[in-house]
Amino acid sequence: MASKGRKKASLRDLSVRWIEDDHLADIFYELDNQTDRGAALIGAGLVDDYLKKAMRARLAHFNNFEEIMFENEGAPLGTFSARIKVARALNVIGPVCEGHLDAIRRIRNQFAHSVLKIDFKHPLIEAECDKLLKDDPEWKPEFSPSRRRYTMTVVDMSKAFAELSDKEHENTITSGLP
Repeated sequence: MASKGRKKASLRDLSVRWIEDDHLADIFYELDNQTDRGAALIGAGLVDDYLKKAMRARLAHFNNFEEIMFENEGAPLGTFSARIKVARALNVIGPVCEGHLDAIRRIRNQFAHSVLKIDFKHPLIEAECDKLLKDDPEWKPEFSPSRRRYTMTVVDMSKAFAELSDKEHENTITSGLP
């Protein structure tokens, strides 16, 4: 039973915790050691979490801000798709970044919802990865070029969003009304 005044923990709480710097080594290890499906899901989760942080730094805060804006059923910023659209509208991201995020979202959705085995070598997944950053890093030669491009894109974008959220956090507006 939850203590008086504290919300009872739920399964959803596992997916709404913020990534902290000390989690990154484990996340990068997971990205490198998962199947393609696991890497697609973890990578999208990583960049999505950092996008939320960058947006959070730009938005005015109020009581229950996180729950109302990001977590509750029907939250206006409760989906990756909604966050991408609003981030673009707030000028947190530009059109190129929006395109990369949409490609990451579509790739993630295919891996998450396909019951059939797919990987980064599938022609349709490769076509989506072709929309991401163009460099093909030489590391991890055992991975396909598409997986390397996907991983590099989510890591680079996550770092950029982390820097943005650190800068913007200093200028966060808080609501002056009760």
